[in-house]
Amino acid sequence: MNRFIDALRQIPDGASIRYWRGQKYKTTKTTLQSGRLIKLYAAGLARKDHVSFNLYRLKKGDDLHPCEMAAAKVIDFVLSSSAD
Repeated sequence: MNRFIDALRQIPDGASIRYWRGQKYKTTKTTLQSGRLIKLYAAGLARKDHVSFNLYRLKKGDDLHPCEMAAAKVIDFVLSSSAD
């Protein structure tokens, strides 16, 4: 999970463009509650695809909540997407 958190920190808050699996995504990341909640939504611009999740940073550990998709897809997007 540490690698995931490190990669997620590299994605800026607000709107940005990311590239993943040969496709361009408009990505919006929001950090709330002093960093205890991170929301990310990425919409594919060329075809209908998206990545969406909430990450709760709790005292007992991180709690990842993908939105109607497999956690593996979310993790792969965060680890593999790039800004250019």
